[in-house]
Amino acid sequence: MTTTERLMISKEKKVCVNCKYFIQHYIYDKRFNNDFSPCNDGHCVKPRLKNRKPKNKACEHFEWNQEMT
Repeated sequence: MTTTERLMISKEKKVCVNCKYFIQHYIYDKRFNNDFSPCNDGHCVKPRLKNRKPKNKACEHFEWNQEMT
C-alpha cells in the first residue's frame, strides 16, 4: 500500500506527498507486522530542507513524482 493510499490522498492532487522533492517520514509500528508506517510528517529538499505535511498545498517548486504515476 502506498503512502497516498494510507493517508487517503488522491494521486492527482497537487500536494506535497505527490511531489518528487517530498521525503516521507515513517514510524516503526509493532502492531502491523513489525513494519514501518508513514506518519503525517515529512520534509522537502527543494530549494532547502524544510518541514512539510503530506497534505500541504504544493509550493512553486512542485514537480510530479514519476514513481507514483
